[in-house]
Amino acid sequence: MGIGIEQGPALIGSIGPAHRRSHSLLGDTVTITLRVQELTQELAQPILIGECAARQLNDQQLISQGSYLLSGLRIPHTLFAPAISELAQGKKKSTKRMPPKLKVVAGNRD
Repeated sequence: MGIGIEQGPALIGSIGPAHRRSHSLLGDTVTITLRVQELTQELAQPILIGECAARQLNDQQLISQGSYLLSGLRIPHTLFAPAISELAQGKKKSTKRMPPKLKVVAGNRD
C-alpha cells in the first residue's frame, strides 16, 4: 500500500439522476495522484509526492525520484519522496512529535 500526493484543481460532486446518484471526484489532478500512488510499489517508496505539492513543502527535505511519463498522460512528472528522518530510523529516543505545517486553503464561492 502506498500514498500518492499531488495538488491542483479537481471537481467534486454528485453525478447522475436522483435514484442513481453517486459522488465523484474528477480532473487531471485526480488522475495524476492515482498514477503517482501506483508508482509507490515500483519505486519502493511508501509515499510519493508530485511536483506541485512538493513546491508547497519548501521547508521539508524531499528526495527527487526522477521524472516519469505517467500512464495516460502526455507530460512527464517529477516525483519526490520524503527523506527518512532519524526518528523514523530509530536513532533518536525522543518521542516528542512536531505538528505538521499545514495550510488550509478555501475555494471561491461565487
